[in-house]
Amino acid sequence: MSTRLLEVRRLAVGYAADRPVLSGIDFGLDGGQLTAVVAPNGSGKSTLLKTIAGGLPPLSGTVDLEGRPLQRFSRRQLAQRVAMVAVDEPLYQFTVEQIVSLGRYPHIGRLAAPGPADRQAVEQALLMMGLIGLRHRQFEQLSLGERQKVTLARIIAQQPRLMLLDEITAHLDLANQYSVMRLIRQMVDDGGVAVLAVLHDLTLAAGFADRVLMFHRGGLVADGRPDEVITPDNLKRLFDLPGELCQRLAARIYDRTYL
Repeated sequence: MSTRLLEVRRLAVGYAADRPVLSGIDFGLDGGQLTAVVAPNGSGKSTLLKTIAGGLPPLSGTVDLEGRPLQRFSRRQLAQRVAMVAVDEPLYQFTVEQIVSLGRYPHIGRLAAPGPADRQAVEQALLMMGLIGLRHRQFEQLSLGERQKVTLARIIAQQPRLMLLDEITAHLDLANQYSVMRLIRQMVDDGGVAVLAVLHDLTLAAGFADRVLMFHRGGLVADGRPDEVITPDNLKRLFDLPGELCQRLAARIYDRTYL
């Protein structure tokens, strides 16, 4: 039996041991799979991703990557395997190309210069995200949507095995939401990367994800295919909306067949 890329067992996350925002969390991820995380605001989705990325220690439970506990990886080893993009990325005082090049740092030896493979990875990421014409622009001069595309290009250049995306489609218009999700889907299908993505747009989750994890009131309440998880009953449970409205919402989500 092959080792799962990521295995989360009885995980509790939060900033205070006596007040976990999520607890008793169990799930695993394999390469070549796009998993969406859906939950109401304030449910601990971002805290979960930070913990899996190694930026926040678990309150209890374990996170294993490639069959090894997360804490056994050095920061550089972890960065070679896991990349995270958050909606509140810092305002870098660099050019677009310089920021995308940051994704190569985990792969470059200490005091070494970027090699041909590093430059090619950066160029490919700029091309994939349509940023060639903006490569010399200052990040702080970009629109919110353009900044989001730059941060995604950075982790594409990083070439991780696991991508953690926290509201990656925030600030993007409909066309750019669609193009970014298609690109992520392509990376999953062609490159075998695993993606765990927080998505507030349930239409995107239903249209692009292989699997949906639904969190509510501190726990994982549903895990399965989009059509198994994004149901009228679960929408009512999650958002406390009238049942008839949840029926219509679910119907609209699955009527968007162009996805």
